[in-house]
Amino acid sequence: MGNSLLSSAGPPYSNIFMGRLSADGEWSEVTQLGGDQEEQLGQVALDAAGNLTLVGSFSGSTLAVGSTTLSNAGPVGTSDIFVARRNAAGQWTLAVRAGGTSNDKALNVAPGANGTATVAGYFSSSTATLGPFTLSNADASAATTDVFVAQLDAAGAWVSALTAGGVDNQRVSALATDGRGGELLSAIRKGLASRLALLRSAQSALFTVWLGSLVA
Repeated sequence: MGNSLLSSAGPPYSNIFMGRLSADGEWSEVTQLGGDQEEQLGQVALDAAGNLTLVGSFSGSTLAVGSTTLSNAGPVGTSDIFVARRNAAGQWTLAVRAGGTSNDKALNVAPGANGTATVAGYFSSSTATLGPFTLSNADASAATTDVFVAQLDAAGAWVSALTAGGVDNQRVSALATDGRGGELLSAIRKGLASRLALLRSAQSALFTVWLGSLVA
């Protein structure tokens, strides 16, 4: 990419790369994230200050983000959630993880005011830990996925976390904020019951939830 050559840290597994293009179409910054297992990028969002927030998952024992090393709560090959932020000067300013001992992924991120960020995804672990919050999977066998939506403050602390799910798989499809502290979550659910009690169908269906502000 431009004059930068990126090499996978663990072929044949995928690493994550990110770059910025100048107004002239030149690569002004290129960097990568990766370990000796699979890393997946869910989404990247740009805020008004030029910060890039990345969310995704990593399945190695650790993930290095600048000077911060994140550790997987499960065995190698299972995935944990990561959230990382890079400022306009090309410095990593935030890196946090979340999850449990099975496969958990962050798919969507929406930047908020003053450096906050709302993150959404799904988890198949029996419980997923996001800072002080522990979310429980509705399926006692932890064989299916539940959705989550959570918020980070500007310092990278988890300040809220919610979950929804049933006896089958739920996946997040989109996340947006209204600029006033409210969140709109769209997800796909399948199963006979949902904690949100929005739909009761054995078939897959799309639902949208207005969450209001996650933080009082």
